[in-house]
Amino acid sequence: MWSFCQDDFIGGRWHGWGGMFLYLLLIGGGIYLLVRMISSGGSKVNNSALPILEEEFAKGKISKEDFVERKRILKEE
Repeated sequence: MWSFCQDDFIGGRWHGWGGMFLYLLLIGGGIYLLVRMISSGGSKVNNSALPILEEEFAKGKISKEDFVERKRILKEE
């Protein structure tokens, strides 16, 4: 039963340099996408929140103390 699956991957179409290259390409691409998703997750929030905070301060909706405190909190994240 399992010999069919083993033959397909070991001695069949995945055998050789082409199969190894494809396998490494898939693994490398997956790792690249995972790292990219993890590293860009927090920066999008800060980049979109800071201009909104600056706009609220410019319109006079928040005080200078609130602005400084909220900006400090955003920089920490």
